[in-house]
Amino acid sequence: YPEVIRAIEPEFGFHFDDGGYLKVAETDRFYLYQVLPWKNKRQVRQKGKPILIIPPYVLGASIVAFLPGEDKSYTHCFANQGIPTYIRIMKDINTTPAVQITTGEDDCLDTRYFCETIKARHGKPVTLNGFCQGGFVALLSLLSGKLDGLVDAFITCVAPIDGTRSKALVEYLEHIPERFRDLGYALKAMPSGNQVVDGKVMSWVYKLKSMEREAPVFTFYRDMKMFDAPHVEEVKISKTAAALNYWLIYERNDLPRDICQLSFDSFTKPITSDGTLPVKLFGQELNFKRLKEMNMKWLLCYAEEDDLVDKAAALAPLDYVDVEVAVFPKGHGAIATSWSLPTSECALHTCFGNGYRGPVRFQLDLDKGKK
Repeated sequence: YPEVIRAIEPEFGFHFDDGGYLKVAETDRFYLYQVLPWKNKRQVRQKGKPILIIPPYVLGASIVAFLPGEDKSYTHCFANQGIPTYIRIMKDINTTPAVQITTGEDDCLDTRYFCETIKARHGKPVTLNGFCQGGFVALLSLLSGKLDGLVDAFITCVAPIDGTRSKALVEYLEHIPERFRDLGYALKAMPSGNQVVDGKVMSWVYKLKSMEREAPVFTFYRDMKMFDAPHVEEVKISKTAAALNYWLIYERNDLPRDICQLSFDSFTKPITSDGTLPVKLFGQELNFKRLKEMNMKWLLCYAEEDDLVDKAAALAPLDYVDVEVAVFPKGHGAIATSWSLPTSECALHTCFGNGYRGPVRFQLDLDKGKK
């Protein structure tokens, strides 16, 4: 089984050297890549409305490019429709001191630079799309005012906007020993002298919670049971199960301390009744009323059976602003793994369920001038 997991690596996640991506810009901390349609399936509409996807720090970027060759890639769902699609990729934290000391302000200013670059390339404002934790940090950037005039639409997928409302994670925090409730327990020193949060400690918790009710996990258990059977050499392991386990085992990166602190604060301090977030950027309070001033169009996607970011945590913005909501079946990772398949019942480029628009459908409608 370990050989099967390792063998999925060439098919799993982003491979920026395979000709399917263009490096467009970079900062001290991030790369900006344009994601091209898979295997030249379609031409990019150069004058189309562009989208910038912000992946989560903790879960990593690979979750939004799960198995592109199997048509299971959130990012490629946009690109394969001809949408100018961009992904922000964090540089290697082990070899890049600037990444090790990344702050929320750094994250915001780098996002602004990338949005400026994308808008200049296509002549249209950018749709900002944050996945999971990426949705939370993208929201902070929007509320700071630094993206004014650059971003006119926002998509979040399974994003923990008010972590104190997430029953699952609050219960988790309550049941761990007091000394572990501070980020200090997970810090480790780098050769540069900077301290970072140990990804082995953080990512396993979040990844396992994100997979708790996922159908692929049951597939994994089923596949593992096959090894009790005779003729084990003939057993076939599904690519989805292999990819999930590759993600769990090998995709564990250390994390910038200040970025983790932002998320940690959001899980321990609630949004106030007037819509003020528990964290600041550039020394200023962040309040949802900024989105009203910007007339921001927002599609909020959440998962019905999410054990990591439950409904209350995801839907917190509805207390303060008008938001379009799309409800997906299954758990936290399903939007990226199950529903990214174009032939699935909740395909991202379609309308499904109770009139919900998938994020790709939302983006296509924006490009056509539909509300």
